Amino acid sequence: MMVTEWEKYKDSAEQLVQMGRYSEAENFWMLAVKAADDFQANDPRTTYTLDRLGDCFIKQQRFAEAEQVFGMALEIRKQVLGHTHLDVGKSLSQIVDLMQIEGKHNEAEPLQLEILSIYEVNFGAEHPGVATIVLNLAQFYHGLKRYNEAELFYKRALAIKQKLYGYRSPEVKGLTEKYAAMLQECDRAQEAESLVEEVQGTASGVWRAINAKREEEVKSKGDKMKRSGFFDRFKKDR
Repeated sequence: MMVTEWEKYKDSAEQLVQMGRYSEAENFWMLAVKAADDFQANDPRTTYTLDRLGDCFIKQQRFAEAEQVFGMALEIRKQVLGHTHLDVGKSLSQIVDLMQIEGKHNEAEPLQLEILSIYEVNFGAEHPGVATIVLNLAQFYHGLKRYNEAELFYKRALAIKQKLYGYRSPEVKGLTEKYAAMLQECDRAQEAESLVEEVQGTASGVWRAINAKREEEVKSKGDKMKRSGFFDRFKKDR
């Protein structure tokens, strides 16, 4: 089978990347991009080449150029696969990571919300992947000290993980500690302490609710027995 021009450039670029020679690898990835011009619009080799060129720019800390080629790959995936395809979400994640490095938080925010929407469409509202993205958003807003938004996403992530893994799981414990740290920053130390106690204490929030319900039932039953004169019979026998 004849090796194509694109394959020659790709193989050379990948070998140079493994050797840490990113500037030289960049030249071959650029040639591979040019060779990909002859491909069909839905050929995955085009977006693969753009992604690898972007990675090469990142290795050289040329973030603006990396963002540009990642953006090109994103637009191709949206056109070919549709706006809610998971590969579109992955492309968006690459761009968000770059924007975080560059401090472009305002520009990164709508992209993160778009990623969440894509995962919800594909997996539903209570999938582990959705929980991870929700937590990423909570930490994103937390880092910006936008505490109201952060709390909404912490609560949602906590609810999903509690349902998926249980109230005393390591996943829930770690998330609770992050949420509690934010509450501490907001001078809500008592709430933070109560939150941690629910996971790390002798009873989780669920068991506390169950115990409270049982105590109420016992009290109610005792009141009924008093009203019926049940205990009076024992007093008479004595």
